Amino acid sequence: IGQLRPGMTLRVGAGLWSESGLTLSDLRGEVYAPIHIKAAKGLGAVIHGSVRFSNCDQLHLKGFRIAGFKGIKPFKASEGLSWSGCGRTFVEDCEITAFGHTGVSGSEQGVTLLRNWIHHNGISGLNHGIYWAGEGPSWVIGNTFYGNAGWGFHNHQGAYDGWQGWKHNVHHNLFIGPGGAIVTTGSRGRYFNNTVIRASNAAFWFYNDGHRDNQIANNIIVESANSIHTRDGNTFTHNLTFGSNDTFLGEAPLKGDPLFVDSGKHDYRLKPESPALEAGKPVGLDDSLHPTLGAYDGNNQWAPPKPLPRYTPVALMEENKKLKKLEPKLPNLKID
Repeated sequence: IGQLRPGMTLRVGAGLWSESGLTLSDLRGEVYAPIHIKAAKGLGAVIHGSVRFSNCDQLHLKGFRIAGFKGIKPFKASEGLSWSGCGRTFVEDCEITAFGHTGVSGSEQGVTLLRNWIHHNGISGLNHGIYWAGEGPSWVIGNTFYGNAGWGFHNHQGAYDGWQGWKHNVHHNLFIGPGGAIVTTGSRGRYFNNTVIRASNAAFWFYNDGHRDNQIANNIIVESANSIHTRDGNTFTHNLTFGSNDTFLGEAPLKGDPLFVDSGKHDYRLKPESPALEAGKPVGLDDSLHPTLGAYDGNNQWAPPKPLPRYTPVALMEENKKLKKLEPKLPNLKID
């Protein structure tokens, strides 16, 4: 790893690469010659423990399973991903799961999370998929959040003046409960084209009136306890809600079944007769005058990936096989 230079790519074969986490230090690519570290087969290379980026720039990590396991026990590592002193870094097509506190923890600028599965992190409602304590900008695009104990995306500065935690760009993500979707104490965030399913706390939550100039548009919110809890000074417009408790609908609200292809199989693409088609407002993500709502708006470079994986380490699978062999074999009972 230490020999990687701008423009170089390291491909990692399948299997458990590290049982004690990984630190990536002093890997500095260039804008037109980034450094890539890739799993040779998608989700084939596995890292147990945290991945820490230190003094890195223009570095891409792609295709890894990153899990908080130690042996067969989950939640043994606190944070999945963290950064220190970095420039632009990219995490793409990775599965991030089973961390005790949070899947992604950051206070850095310039991080892009693209098309990852961030799921089943945390052991209480105070633990989240992403817990972002820093200022932006950051880009959270095309990720799938599901099964996290707390919120999917939690931006909390610990400061309530409203002008920190700024310019987070969160769009084309899929949020599936039971936890909440997006909560922030920041300002100037851009929350576009997300699809939120069964958020138990809220789809969007803003702490107080000091957090301003957030834009929330072109989202689909289904069966969420509090579809929106926002404050004056933020823009909430052209969002579709269905089966949700609407605290605040904002401008040009839409209501009705979005007509997903097959929500039972987590296929949240839209049927041709969906009311969400061409029902949005331009937000600068494409050239359409009437963009489609939700994460699956036809922009395939950003659409969240399918299906929804659930990682089980090989050691745990072997342990389960041994236990199954020890189960007593009961005779078949015939009941009249």
